Amino acid sequence: MIELTIKTLIESATNSQYTVQPGVLKQGSKYPAITYTVLSQPAPERTSTRQSHTTKTTTMQIDIWSKSYMQAGQIAEMIKTIDGGHVGDVSLIEVDDVRPNFDNPSELHNRSIDLTITHS
Repeated sequence: MIELTIKTLIESATNSQYTVQPGVLKQGSKYPAITYTVLSQPAPERTSTRQSHTTKTTTMQIDIWSKSYMQAGQIAEMIKTIDGGHVGDVSLIEVDDVRPNFDNPSELHNRSIDLTITHS
């Protein structure tokens, strides 16, 4: 399962200092925290001759939640360094976008990172 591989890579990149969990940030979470969500299910890649092969791509969103703007940015930089490098089924991880946000109700700073993961 690609989600578990990405979770492991995030924990490794951040030295397991932060809570990493799927989906929505749970109430009462310790900050900083990291959540991940699959945005698109694995889709088989097609060659120029329309032949299907075993490589698939999945898009995921990683969210960093922190009480500090600077800390959210520092954690985002750590996560941007993850490289699939043939870990498990992952052969390539590309960072597509990084967006800073601020959630007024919770007063938390957020960085959203979109990743495209190539895997088998």
